[in-house]
Amino acid sequence: MENHPLGPEPLFDSENSIAEREAMVKNQIIARGITDPFVIRAMRNVPRHLFLPSEYRHLAYLDKAISIGFGQTISQPYIVAYILGELSLLPKEKVLEVGTGSGYLTALLIEMKTEVVSVEIVPELYRRASEILELWSPGCTTNHQIRFGDAYEFAMQKDMFTRFVSSACLPKIPETIHPFFLCLREGGLAVFPISGTGNIQHLVTLLKRNDRWEEKRRIEVKFVPLTGKGGLSDK
Repeated sequence: MENHPLGPEPLFDSENSIAEREAMVKNQIIARGITDPFVIRAMRNVPRHLFLPSEYRHLAYLDKAISIGFGQTISQPYIVAYILGELSLLPKEKVLEVGTGSGYLTALLIEMKTEVVSVEIVPELYRRASEILELWSPGCTTNHQIRFGDAYEFAMQKDMFTRFVSSACLPKIPETIHPFFLCLREGGLAVFPISGTGNIQHLVTLLKRNDRWEEKRRIEVKFVPLTGKGGLSDK
């Protein structure tokens, strides 16, 4: 089934889901070297199953990416935690998230007290993520900017954000004339996947310093491609 509905009223925490989430944090995140206490606390607090289509909620705490419909996925828990750790988040960081998707990473960013602008280009995913985020934390889509559209258009204001994150694969590292670079303040961090040779992708961590990118590290990953202007051109 390609286009998954939201399903019935989302299931909030039970004893089983709390236990499964604690096991996820212990065995998939802490055991693999994620030590940031703010990341660990957020992963413990946010109910991952809430952000999945109803027929897949029983898979929420497994070590795997899961389809959310429309050709998109929710990344495996470790990769989500890794991204959050690489962003080195402090409260009040101004974060541009490219691709709201399920809304799970958005919720974690909100849980970590950042100021989020999250943009989703697929209208059905935008509506579903907005609905679930409101169920999870009433008022959060008003206090934070959850927007429908092309993230390229939301990145036009220079020096607006301290952090940039994408859960979709860019064709390459954006050039210094690209809005995704220009919207980030000096000293800001960006974490996103890029295409490599063949089918290889790398999740890169970049620091904006002296008006250029400084690469910190990269790991091999697999993400869906970015759509919209940001995924097509640096012009």
